[in-house]
Amino acid sequence: MPFDAASEPGRPVQQAQEAASEIASAVVSAGDPRKVEVTCLATGEIQGIKIATTYLSSASPDELGATLRDTLRAGQEAAADRRAEATAKVLTSLDELTQNLARSMSTMSDQLADVVSNFNRLTFGGK
Repeated sequence: MPFDAASEPGRPVQQAQEAASEIASAVVSAGDPRKVEVTCLATGEIQGIKIATTYLSSASPDELGATLRDTLRAGQEAAADRRAEATAKVLTSLDELTQNLARSMSTMSDQLADVVSNFNRLTFGGK
């Protein structure tokens, strides 16, 4: 269920709370709370982040919450890394384009100087 984070600013928090509730329910109902695998929501987008952590039967809600927070933080950092990488690629492409444009402009300037020189030579008989 994708959504626009800008139009629903509280939604990521709600999704994180829902995911935490699902994890807690899975731990309680699994019968073996040491092996629980849950897909949770992070960073305002639906992302498949699997928590494949071995929980001890004595895991406290605080430990579970800390694990969820760490996982959400890791998802946010990964998304930020992907955005930074994409931005770097765009900037590199723009730099290459600018360099190519500068070379083309230089070549055109040289060609225009040749045309003017030839025009002057032909028109005024100079060299």
